[in-house]
Amino acid sequence: MKFSLNKLWIGILIGILAPVISLLMVYNSKYETLSFMEFIDYIKRIGVYTKLLSICVIPNIFFFFVLIWRKYLAAAKGVLVSTIVYAVLVILLMYVF
Repeated sequence: MKFSLNKLWIGILIGILAPVISLLMVYNSKYETLSFMEFIDYIKRIGVYTKLLSICVIPNIFFFFVLIWRKYLAAAKGVLVSTIVYAVLVILLMYVF
């Protein structure tokens, strides 16, 4: 039985994990002297957490187009869904909280 990547849940998983990995890369590249919670507090304190979260979603564009190119449309929909969830989260963090 061949495992297929063309599943909605795989796209959602990719779309959720890619920004988290991007955030960890930012943390490890510049702020490794702080603990992760100190890093989160720091970006909240200086008011860039929504901007950083928005930038961390950029790799989803790459995965979306690769999945479209490979004709994995269900997985591409999953990446799109998770990107929309991140966008709603950013909007809520900017204007509600």
